[in-house]
Amino acid sequence: MSKNSLILALALALLAGSLAWACGPDFPFQLLDDRSATLKQTPANTFAFEMMHLAPKPSRNFPVDEGDAWKPATDVEARETASLDPAALALVKRMREAVSGEQAFRLGQGLNDDVRLYTAGAVDFRVEDYASALQHFQAVLSLDPARRERRAVWAAFMLGRTSGKLGDREAAGQAFALARDLAAAGGFDPQGLAVSSFGQEARLHLEVAEAVTDEDPNLSTSEAAARFAGEIAQAVRLYAEQAAQGSQSGVNSLRMVAQSLVAEPSWMTASLGEPIVQRLLVAYVLARVGDIAEDRPETPDGKYVPPVTTVNPLVTALVDAIERRGLDRVASADRLAALAYRGGRYDLAGRLAGKAQSPVSSWVKAKLALQKGDLTTAAALYAEAVRGFTPEDIDDGNRNRIVGEQGVVALARSDYLAALEILYPAARTYWGDVAYLAERVLTLDELKRFVDADHPPFPGVKSSDGEDDQEGYVLAKDPAQSLRYLLARRLMRAGRGEEALAYYPETGVEGQEILLDARRYLLALKAAKSEWWAADRARAWFEAASLARRSGMEILGYEGPPDVLAVSGEFSFGAGQATAEGPFVTEDEQKRFEASAAKPDRRFHYRYIAADQAVEAANLLPPRSQAFAATLCKATGWMLGSQRYNYYDEESNKAVNKEPLERAQAYYARYVKEGPLVPWATHFGHDCPEPDFDSAAHMAKIQLYLDARSFWRGHRRGVVFGGLGILLIGAALVGARLIRRKTA
Repeated sequence: MSKNSLILALALALLAGSLAWACGPDFPFQLLDDRSATLKQTPANTFAFEMMHLAPKPSRNFPVDEGDAWKPATDVEARETASLDPAALALVKRMREAVSGEQAFRLGQGLNDDVRLYTAGAVDFRVEDYASALQHFQAVLSLDPARRERRAVWAAFMLGRTSGKLGDREAAGQAFALARDLAAAGGFDPQGLAVSSFGQEARLHLEVAEAVTDEDPNLSTSEAAARFAGEIAQAVRLYAEQAAQGSQSGVNSLRMVAQSLVAEPSWMTASLGEPIVQRLLVAYVLARVGDIAEDRPETPDGKYVPPVTTVNPLVTALVDAIERRGLDRVASADRLAALAYRGGRYDLAGRLAGKAQSPVSSWVKAKLALQKGDLTTAAALYAEAVRGFTPEDIDDGNRNRIVGEQGVVALARSDYLAALEILYPAARTYWGDVAYLAERVLTLDELKRFVDADHPPFPGVKSSDGEDDQEGYVLAKDPAQSLRYLLARRLMRAGRGEEALAYYPETGVEGQEILLDARRYLLALKAAKSEWWAADRARAWFEAASLARRSGMEILGYEGPPDVLAVSGEFSFGAGQATAEGPFVTEDEQKRFEASAAKPDRRFHYRYIAADQAVEAANLLPPRSQAFAATLCKATGWMLGSQRYNYYDEESNKAVNKEPLERAQAYYARYVKEGPLVPWATHFGHDCPEPDFDSAAHMAKIQLYLDARSFWRGHRRGVVFGGLGILLIGAALVGARLIRRKTA
């Protein structure tokens, strides 16, 4: 690494302190799509979380004001001159325009001594007159405590920076420590200088470490290596204290230190003897160093071959380097166990996990048990890890992650209700998995019992308006309500509409409209089976069909495939899963999955239901009626509209789904064969009028009358004699019964 590279890296880190947190692995919305990969994932907190817990919890908290790295100078001046009246602010601004501290001091006549002396020192520092600046800052600190209260912390902080410029690192360190003591005692610190002082002091140690590498770039002597390691450890310790205060700059600085060390093997090896540096590097590699995937070209038959993934050599190098130093000197054995697991060193991971009694070690042991196929032991270890975690052990993403993995293991053991119980509290993160269990794995009655049970409300949900304070995009802001709504649609699909109505949403305009449509749909289905006249049953079937087409997603739709209501149907994926296969999927789960499939199992399946119901209506109508033609026209249009989502790709010779087009063609063919000639037949399925059921009913009644009259004319004599015969037989039966009574 080039000269001054470590300091340059840290300078960039300090400038970018407000730009972004260092981050670790991304946590998916779903864990069940690829369960084998899910359970192999390495336990790792985000780098930011680990760095904020690298140092002990601070006993004193300081304000943090890192603001925007590119904040305009006017904003900085306003922040620095806080607590001054307008006249004093104007005078300080004039002082800052001076060419020397001495001139600034003369211009500041009338200001309080601490402000006047500090501003003069700031001007000296700006023009690089460090000796004069030192005197002015020391003068501020020499004032009585009551006379320096507005600038004491500032002066101590700048005294540290000035001493550093003069090469007196010991004095600089003492000044920075004084700034923190003064701030802890209640000193005025709106800029967060006490927190910044940790980073400024750490930088002094990095400068010494840089000087060592200038003299001996490879740290070839034990003296150079020890000195370098000591200075790096001191810098890391200070940055860790800064990060523990909530400083983004501290986190980014630690990231830059780790990045610099792993880039130079001799630097990394030399510093690993320091426990805090070892913990830093393990956390960095766990959270930020990814495996290497090598893409493979497609085979001649067009099949995709998954990439070959290899462990990043840095993972192996770090584990080997720490192991060579002796496992008895390991810092954070549980984190190192996770790193060894990531590197495929499973025996070493087991030994390290055995050295630590912590939730992370239990997590690693659970994964090792899974490798051996021991689901029972894995389940027990996951439960042990979940019980043991505290906010200091694990970040929010991993807290949900381990709960999710515990749910995957329960599912692999065919303990379906337990899997849902485990995953449900993490439903905001893994809603797709919760929806899959609720919709495709549990039986309908199992789901109903779960929903009816008393579950704690999700935090952050404000029940008064349905809004919540959760930041970021989530598929289900209130999973409790989303699960009730999922149950409602599942009940309606199963023909249990009366039960379903109790679970549809009732609040808000949208919820009320959904509930109203659900009630209308249920009433229409009842009427379709109970009305006396065929035309009235047809009208009811068509009303149900229209509701299914217009509001089918809301009253019948699947949360996951094939409808994916969770993403408003905008994509054919995004929640749940379209298949149930692969490792950790049992035969019983596959049977449950198949039993709960949509009928038909097509995207927007309710459109097919709507078309079927429209055909039921047509079956009850006079073929030559306008209503018959219009009903088939509507069904044809609905299928043509579905064709854009289900097509046959001629180029790849893959039949995605030809059913919508085939249905549309069949409906049209039936119209041509049986239906009346109508003026809009030329654009059949594209511009359909509403069916005229009243005319169809009138036509049916006329046809019934005509059929009866025709039958009478053709069979009049037979009807008369047949009627007389029936009367005679009836009379004979009555007479015989009377005779039997008398003789009895």
